[in-house]
Amino acid sequence: MSPLNPHHHLIAEQLPSWSAHANVEQWRALRESLLPEQGLADAQAPWFANALPDLREAVLASQLRLHRAQQALAVTLKDLRNIAAFAESLLMHTLQTRHGLSVPSRTTELVLIRHFFTFGTYVTEHTTMSLLEAALHNFEYGAEFGRDSALALAGNAQFTPSTVVGQTTLGDSDTLVDIELPSETVTLEPLDLPPEVFASTCRQLDIGQRYQEHLQACFDIHSDTVGAAFIDVQREQLQLAADLAFMRHDIDGLARDVIAALAAEGPVRCWQLTLFDIPLHEVLVIDDGRGGLLFYCPGSERSLLHFSGVTPLRQHLAAGLLQPATRSACLRYVARAQHYRLLDLLQQNTDGDTLDPHLSLTTLDSPLFPWLYAEHVQRLQAEAALLAVPTAQVDEQARQRRVAQWQSLGMDTLMLAGFFIPGLGTCMTAVMVCQLLGEVFEGYEAWSIGDRHLALRHLESVGLNLALVGGLHAAGQVLPTLFSSPLMEKLNPVELADGSKRLWDADLSGYASAVQLPAELAADSTGQFLLGGARFIRMGDELYQVRLDEKTLRWRIVHPDNPKAYQPLLEHNGQGAWREEHEVPQAWSDSQAVRRLGLDTGALDDTALGHALIISGVDRGQLQAVHLAGAATPPLLTETLQRLALAKRLPELSAAQRESLQSPLAALAETGHERALARALEGLYEPGLGSVDSDRLLLACIQRLGEWPSEFHLEIRAASPGGELLVSFGSAQAGQRAVLLKSNQGYEVYRGERPAAGPLFTDRYRALYAAVPPALRQPWGEVDALRERVQQLAGAERSRWPSRLWGPTANRTTPRFRLLGGAPLEPLPPPSPFFNDSVPARLRRLYPAITPEQVDQLRSDWQRAMRSPELELGIRETALQQLRTYLEQWAAGVARRQRASTALLNSWRYNSILRLPNGELIPNLDLAGLALDNLDLATLPMPNGLEHVVELDLGGNSPLSELPAHWFERLPNLRRLILGRCGFERLP
Repeated sequence: MSPLNPHHHLIAEQLPSWSAHANVEQWRALRESLLPEQGLADAQAPWFANALPDLREAVLASQLRLHRAQQALAVTLKDLRNIAAFAESLLMHTLQTRHGLSVPSRTTELVLIRHFFTFGTYVTEHTTMSLLEAALHNFEYGAEFGRDSALALAGNAQFTPSTVVGQTTLGDSDTLVDIELPSETVTLEPLDLPPEVFASTCRQLDIGQRYQEHLQACFDIHSDTVGAAFIDVQREQLQLAADLAFMRHDIDGLARDVIAALAAEGPVRCWQLTLFDIPLHEVLVIDDGRGGLLFYCPGSERSLLHFSGVTPLRQHLAAGLLQPATRSACLRYVARAQHYRLLDLLQQNTDGDTLDPHLSLTTLDSPLFPWLYAEHVQRLQAEAALLAVPTAQVDEQARQRRVAQWQSLGMDTLMLAGFFIPGLGTCMTAVMVCQLLGEVFEGYEAWSIGDRHLALRHLESVGLNLALVGGLHAAGQVLPTLFSSPLMEKLNPVELADGSKRLWDADLSGYASAVQLPAELAADSTGQFLLGGARFIRMGDELYQVRLDEKTLRWRIVHPDNPKAYQPLLEHNGQGAWREEHEVPQAWSDSQAVRRLGLDTGALDDTALGHALIISGVDRGQLQAVHLAGAATPPLLTETLQRLALAKRLPELSAAQRESLQSPLAALAETGHERALARALEGLYEPGLGSVDSDRLLLACIQRLGEWPSEFHLEIRAASPGGELLVSFGSAQAGQRAVLLKSNQGYEVYRGERPAAGPLFTDRYRALYAAVPPALRQPWGEVDALRERVQQLAGAERSRWPSRLWGPTANRTTPRFRLLGGAPLEPLPPPSPFFNDSVPARLRRLYPAITPEQVDQLRSDWQRAMRSPELELGIRETALQQLRTYLEQWAAGVARRQRASTALLNSWRYNSILRLPNGELIPNLDLAGLALDNLDLATLPMPNGLEHVVELDLGGNSPLSELPAHWFERLPNLRRLILGRCGFERLP
């Protein structure tokens, strides 16, 4: 596994702008909001691990409900924007449209130059702020600027320290003496927008008021949707706190019942807590109904505690606030405008080891949860007005005090504005984590808590390091190292409907449709079911709804519950072999590859599927060609699977009845020796199937095993002793002989004229055992042991049986034939763990036959050229997707063009290799026998990426008489051109 994140660039692009301004402590707060109190599953706290199972289950259930509520609120607030991002887009758009000024608002500066007279001379000093910060603070009406103040690009304003000489009196005398005063020399290149005009524009733009309107639209008090989602989060947060407190013995069962009643909106008395008349938001004091109090402080280490009264509660708070860490953590519950005042009052009222927090309680007269929601919205609006000041509220002196206080706490305006929403309350922190994860990861909601936490750590490492590179954090600050993980390695970059990118774990577990298809509904030729205007496909045991993407002209899976979820792209061979594009057929077993052909295999177990492959002569390479190269499903395999399934489901059917029930597709299967051999082999595996050739094959196998008794001769006749001789096997001079009578009901050993018929055998193996004397069949062993040896031999020597059964030396002959199709690929071995990493896995999806050595070579080439594997892969994946779209448009449903498109795609993907008679392997483009004409080739969009092709085979295209010149431009290494059976009058 590479030490670097394989998706670094995508994460960097998708991170919201506010995350770039989050510092280490703010990222820590985000992580902690996601981390369960008991820790992750592999490092749970002893108090949780040792608790009773029912208590652990209750906590886990509450955590799951809370997570779902947070996700629902995150979706509801999807349009909510942080102040900085909201203001930046608005400001840049306004400067461009009104003043034709396109500059970065975060780095372009408003340079304020002040010349003031002191000690008999003029001194110069400056202050700077970004245009974005200045627009957030806004300007008073008629704001005045020094004559040299200006707007300037970053780096276009230089300030050189200097000194000027003033004069002051010496002591109490009137004698004047010189004094050196610090000053500055300013050199700048001003932009063509005076500060006065910029200030007027900001006042008219009124970002602060617009953001208030934005908040009003997102948190409409009269809207049931947002309010209900917010209340759900608060309720689940309170219930989880109670479950945890009960587990940790912080409250008893009666107190837990009080919280349950409160969560159910019962009549439970509550108070808001204040310190020095400063309210603590979200913090509650709850009447336990027994004279005691429950102290609820969400987000703290132990968020629900029980006290016997106000005095012990006050003592608990005082002891905690003496600790710097607790004091700092307390600020999250305090309005930002009161931070400095609270810290100052705490300092003033601390006397050694004692502190009087001036605690007071205010009774809540309205229902708790609606009150919490209304208070949150009011706090949100008030604090937003401090960071993005509406024009009607601008106060320069108040601004200067705020900025000074923020700076004393180690913060600045853009840092606060960038982290405004996630930093406002414990509820919003967790919600913004959901939104943050959703900006980068698709389907993260179904991940384990450990994977979600790990994903957030990856975002943190990328975000903080990007901020360091951009100069947003101080150099030398300890930041998390960029790293990779198995989670990152297995994720895949995908594109959503709106064009944005996400990382997706290719898991279809939530995509299966619950629709029940009518039993009589048949699939069309492509394997799709049409029901009520919707289309469905089967993959494995699941049903999925699909739609055609009009942009890419490829089929996608539709999520049954979430229309906005990513819709995975599908690959298929046009005959029902569907797969999601990230699936790895190289890793499938043979039986899994057969089940994914889209055929009816439900009645067959894996053993029977293996038998079907032997019977039809289809190997692993041909199966992989269907799934990886879009080859047609071998017709003989289709027929064999149908016959085996019918024999399992309806064993009482006759051969004629089975033939009538087979799909029309079976008529496409080969005729001749291969089909006859398949029918013969069927009888060795399935008693109800087979033919007379099955009997001949069984006897020939026993003879090949060297186990046929030389002194025995067997005849098989039709129905009666005088019936047609079907099989005669063994020496004609053998001293011992037997006759088997074969009818539609089975086999009977002929014992001479008897008043009653002998037993019937449906199993040819057992019939043979009954016909052969025990002494002669003793070397065969048990019947099942013989069956196994015969099946193994028949499969191992499959290619030789046609000549043995129907060749010149055989008793019967029929026309020769060959098996249609073939595999463009050699059978690929199951992938090694090497391909579990992201880069090799993505390369293998591009080039199915790529080897680990070739992957390493590509990586080395990219490293030498200082090219990013992530970006290189993205370029190739985009090129392949564009090629697919172009070819779909060109083919337009015409069969010959569709087959040519498949061949071209296989060649582009190094998936079409020809073995020459001398053993040399060459990449080829095989367009032979497709009936292509001149217009087809002239309009075919030959892509880049075919430089490796050595042979072009156009043979058998009789309408073809011209080869466009641009083909040769795209095939610069072409050495072999095959034009047999075409209409060319001269070489192109």
